[in-house]
Amino acid sequence: MKGGKTMQYNFPAIKNYEDIPLSMQLRKIKEELEELERAETDFQRTSEALDLLHAVETYLRILELFIDVDDVKEYIIEKNQERGYYE
Repeated sequence: MKGGKTMQYNFPAIKNYEDIPLSMQLRKIKEELEELERAETDFQRTSEALDLLHAVETYLRILELFIDVDDVKEYIIEKNQERGYYE
């Protein structure tokens, strides 16, 4: 991780996430998205959406080992503010 860590996550870190290749975690994200697309009930959709969020959070945790994710987050917030996406 570079810089100060301020990212806030909804889920605890999975064990040994540092050892997961980004490409493998990206495949996990794709799998979770496919499961969300196939979900039929509100409960299933919510469960799969949260599984997807957890997979993305893990991807970001891995990225934090190499780049300052907070800097990129701030860039995204500023870009979206300029586009008028936020109230």
